[in-house]
Amino acid sequence: MHKWIMFVLIIGAAVLGIGALFSQVSTNAKENAPDPNADKKLIFTVSNYKFDQPEYTVKVGETKTLVLKINEGLHEVGIKDLNVHLKKSSPEAEVTFDKAGTYEVRCELPCGPGHATMAAKLVVTE
Repeated sequence: MHKWIMFVLIIGAAVLGIGALFSQVSTNAKENAPDPNADKKLIFTVSNYKFDQPEYTVKVGETKTLVLKINEGLHEVGIKDLNVHLKKSSPEAEVTFDKAGTYEVRCELPCGPGHATMAAKLVVTE
């Protein structure tokens, strides 16, 4: 009788383990899947005292969802002339770019000794 109970427990544990493994594989596949809306987004990835790119480019007439992605530190991103402010609690904003020009993108939350130079450019081209 005890052998059967142990057998059932071992089989049950194996099934649960395999289920957990496949669940994790499925979760990883979803996280690594390409974003179908990637061309409609402009992602500002920030870490301590720097943006992932010195310059971002969009075209006049495009509508993009601006997204703040924080890799390190505490940051808030602002584009003053476009009235855009992205922060942890509201990391996205949809913007239609009506006018060509160059806009300054800055960290608006004092984030440490490199904060004063934490900037990038957003270029809106014809």
